[in-house]
Amino acid sequence: MRSTTAITNSLNALPKEELVPAVKAALLRIVSQEVAYLLGNQLHEEALPLAMDAVQQGQALFYPSSTPQLVPLYLMAIQANLGLGRATQSEDLLGLAVWLLLQDTKSAHNGMRAELGRLFGQLYMLQGNFQTALKAFSEEVYYSAIERGIFDTHTSLGFFHLCEVFKKLGKVEDSLACGDIVIQTWLSVLQASVFTQPVSQMNSFELSDHTTLNVPMRSRLFENLHPKEIVHMLQAILTQRAELFGGLHACVAEASFVLGLTYLHNNEHEMALTTLEHASALYKDKDPKMFDLVEKAMQMVPEHIQVG
Repeated sequence: MRSTTAITNSLNALPKEELVPAVKAALLRIVSQEVAYLLGNQLHEEALPLAMDAVQQGQALFYPSSTPQLVPLYLMAIQANLGLGRATQSEDLLGLAVWLLLQDTKSAHNGMRAELGRLFGQLYMLQGNFQTALKAFSEEVYYSAIERGIFDTHTSLGFFHLCEVFKKLGKVEDSLACGDIVIQTWLSVLQASVFTQPVSQMNSFELSDHTTLNVPMRSRLFENLHPKEIVHMLQAILTQRAELFGGLHACVAEASFVLGLTYLHNNEHEMALTTLEHASALYKDKDPKMFDLVEKAMQMVPEHIQVG
């Protein structure tokens, strides 16, 4: 995210004839950043008027010459409406977003197509149309996998949405399978983030004796993702596993470990310690390798929190 100082410096370097549209674009960028922050914190009511204002500003700047740049603004407005349960308004905005995206036939826009699949799926879930939601979330996974890869953290959100809709449809095995992909994706990425050894050099659950925080990768892991959304997703999968297999099952320990690493990554140290302690208790005397790994992660929690 660019700071207002960086934006100001960029504007000062422009010729006067280019200044007015540049100022409008800079103001739109600031508003969009604020909307993204509010949506990330589930403050949909506060986000909605700003999101709709951003859509109006974007129309003045980008339509009809650059319609793809309008789509992300519509996506934020749709997300705010969905968060408030406004199905009709969301459906109208989704139709406009699709139409705008279709105006550009030169680019695939797979990332935005994935986002549209997600929002359509959420709309259909809100309407109770679970079979149609299943198709929409499948499109989210498909386009996200093309854009980023099937085991990318962004694609994992689509698998979680499939996990939830399969649960609604009573397809437990399918739901668990999608949840497994989510957990394995984040387990791999978080191990490489929290510990220094890259994924490509690690076997499953194997680390070197020298483990320190990998700061560069930490800063990129949640790029364009909301930490609260990730925590909610992992908590939901953990709860589902505990309900189906019992709280002492190995799959519950695994999900607890991944959730604990997420808290550690987010510097939520008290939650990290509590969750990792739970995973440690489940692994103790059952899986020595995983028990040692969890203990290494717990050592990264600041000492004053461990003592407290």
